[in-house]
Amino acid sequence: MSNAANSPAVNNPGDLDPSFGVEGVVQIPSGSGTIRCMVEDEQGAIVHGVWVRDEIWLYRIFADGSADPGFGEEGVTKWGFAPRKVSVPVQLLIQADGKYVLIGSLRNVMDDRQSQVALTRFNSNGTPDLVFGNKVLPLPAEDHVLTELPSYGCLQPDGKILVAAPYMRLDQEGNVIYKGARLYRLQTNGEQDLEFGGGQGFIELRFNGQNTAIKSIENGQDGKILVAGTLEISGSRQSIARFTSLGALDETFGRQGYWQAKDSTFMGRIILDDEQRIIVVGTEGAGAGEYHACISRLTADGEFDKTFNNGSSLLVDIPVSMPREFVTCSSVAVQADGKIIAAGYAGLALQSYWLRVQPSGVLDPGFGEQGIRVHEPAHVLGGALVQRNAQRILVALDSAELKPKILGILS
Repeated sequence: MSNAANSPAVNNPGDLDPSFGVEGVVQIPSGSGTIRCMVEDEQGAIVHGVWVRDEIWLYRIFADGSADPGFGEEGVTKWGFAPRKVSVPVQLLIQADGKYVLIGSLRNVMDDRQSQVALTRFNSNGTPDLVFGNKVLPLPAEDHVLTELPSYGCLQPDGKILVAAPYMRLDQEGNVIYKGARLYRLQTNGEQDLEFGGGQGFIELRFNGQNTAIKSIENGQDGKILVAGTLEISGSRQSIARFTSLGALDETFGRQGYWQAKDSTFMGRIILDDEQRIIVVGTEGAGAGEYHACISRLTADGEFDKTFNNGSSLLVDIPVSMPREFVTCSSVAVQADGKIIAAGYAGLALQSYWLRVQPSGVLDPGFGEQGIRVHEPAHVLGGALVQRNAQRILVALDSAELKPKILGILS
């Protein structure tokens, strides 16, 4: 008779990968703070940015999760956009030459509601690129303006940098009268590209002239630009706009330049697969106050892909402790076989989760528990990615004790 207690553990897709880090986990050496971003370089190493007090700390791990002591100074690069101010990392981008562009936020104090978008660049070994320096973008106005952490940007094929700076204008009573963003394009040296936006170097983002919370920027086909956000009109609605390389609305996309989901949907993030189809993740709020993770796939021209869930969004019930608790789905990655990884957190306990969707638009029953794996209470803030060579899934999160970590997950 076999003894189950002595049987070797079986690791299935969706479980932690014991060959990564220590039993599937890399604890960030800072021991505290919040992990906000990560990116994979051409050699398969992972650079990640942690917000520690008022600074940005960058680390690099090898593909198997072991630390790279040669990165920065004794394995870490500590950075701030300005002395005696608060610097927050938001996104890391990898250039073709191996340098890292960091998009972040600069605040006067921790709870400053007029933060500015800031950028800098690091050499491939983690040392600062002193030629690029720090670039801090101006506020759209001084009075009655509130800003948010910048939404994500991207690098264009020619190396130019796109970054959105969300902001709101208030009236004298403090009511929001304008919500949108400025999309800047910067030259490879960090200076504004005045060919973009008719000589301004930026365009205003406000879909159909309505309040919009901008969440994601990606390169589209033929040098075009995809911008995703939540349209705030008669409720909330996921929306994507496409612009030409010079910043004009491309009215050949979707319906006169826009794609929109149904009401009560909130944008998380977009990503493109190898066939240039647009993957959209976010949250759907049903009329009864129940929330679901929402995954859609669009054609390159902004229409629902009819080969994905019969041309509609896939709504996924995420296990929560009580009904009607909110679900956040804000991270997305795509495997080489076209399967989609989405991650977020849910409920009052902030249970982290990840899920996998097959290319046909149904949950993958061989992943986790019928397609979903619920993990410990945590915020998923640092994103998710699929390692190119190992096809291992990585999820960056903060534990409930605000201890940042990266998880390696079997695909």
